[in-house]
Amino acid sequence: MHYDHRSLIMDLAVKIVLFILLGLFILQIIVVTVILPILKKKRDEKIAREHKELVKNIKSGHEVLLQNGIYGTYVNSSGDETFNMRINEENNVIIKVNKSAILGFFDKDIAKKIEQRKQK
Repeated sequence: MHYDHRSLIMDLAVKIVLFILLGLFILQIIVVTVILPILKKKRDEKIAREHKELVKNIKSGHEVLLQNGIYGTYVNSSGDETFNMRINEENNVIIKVNKSAILGFFDKDIAKKIEQRKQK
């Protein structure tokens, strides 16, 4: 059997390309199944830690914004997971809210002061 050099080189080039593509496919599977979930978990833990710190720093009189867009004044804690919030000063409307619904401070000045304390 007679092989010319061009066909041998082409066969070798095809094998190299297929090997590289297979390696990239395996690398992609590793990234999607291992690395991305680890990064997502770390990000979620960081967000949970920041939220816990936020909830811990809220005091009576602070204006808070909830995830559904309602904002009001934090009155007091009504348990481990809930707090009372005044949403209407005139009629003294107070609602009971789950602490996990807090999105952040509504008053930017209070948020800045707490951020400055955290940095010290």
